[in-house]
Amino acid sequence: MKLFSQAIAMDVNELSRRYATGERTFCASDLSGADLSGANLSGANLSGADLSGTNLSGADLSGAKLIRTKFSGAELIGANLIGATLYEADFSGANLSGADLNHADFWQANLRNAQLRAAQLLGTNLERATLTGSYLQDWNINSATNLNDVICEYVYLEEDKQERRPHTGNFAPSQFTKLFQESLETVYLILRNGVDWKALLISFQKLRMEFGSDELSIRSFENKGDGAFVIHINVSKGANKVEIEKYLKRQYKLEAKNELDTNLLEITKLLANQPIDIEAKTLVSVVENNAQSQILKAQPVKGLLGEFLPETQELIPIDQTSAK
Repeated sequence: MKLFSQAIAMDVNELSRRYATGERTFCASDLSGADLSGANLSGANLSGADLSGTNLSGADLSGAKLIRTKFSGAELIGANLIGATLYEADFSGANLSGADLNHADFWQANLRNAQLRAAQLLGTNLERATLTGSYLQDWNINSATNLNDVICEYVYLEEDKQERRPHTGNFAPSQFTKLFQESLETVYLILRNGVDWKALLISFQKLRMEFGSDELSIRSFENKGDGAFVIHINVSKGANKVEIEKYLKRQYKLEAKNELDTNLLEITKLLANQPIDIEAKTLVSVVENNAQSQILKAQPVKGLLGEFLPETQELIPIDQTSAK
């Protein structure tokens, strides 16, 4: 049964004028392709409206009722949809990058191929929503985000359809929900040019003391190739993942620098006892050998918890027999 009649064309100026006079109901309006960037439509009822291809970047749609509204191909960059009702709305191919979607209700909405980069979805309801092909880099969800029964075959974690998940094939039913619910309790630390194990372990010990949590643990290491590694760290529910990541990155850089300074001091002492006419190539060899001595060579590290994640690649096994 149709809930809304065919969309009726409406001029942007007419919409603005009527909204300014206090009118809030604009159901089944046709505003496709219009420029509503920065518009204030807070609390408006645009259910059944056609906003396909409309520019709503920076617009305020907080608390709006947008049931079965068409947003396909629309631009909603930085838009405010806090608390909006979006049952069965069509956002296929829409750009919601940086949008505030906190506490919005996307029940059974279509977000196929939508861009959700850096979008805020704290406490958002995505139950039975379709997310196949969506772009999720840096989207922000929490334990109150409802991912129950999400329909999703695959997603991308980087622009231009890069970092597909899963890498091949499609998610099994409920696999997407499980994967991203696990990510709520995981901090990902990206390290390039190898890993200074000593600096990492010292930094991690200081992290646990700083945040006073025994629930912090290193789950696994992902070898991305070309010297890049991703460290998967378990955190407790509700933990401030941003602050944990910032602290660990800062501390790791500091510890790694201290290690490098110590190595250079040892090299200086070593050279002080060498003949004055030491060949340049020998000096280069000494420096390179010492500098590389602290860099990861893919050997296992004891005392850390390892667990294989479905979407990781070339995980280094962790021996947990010495974890006590």
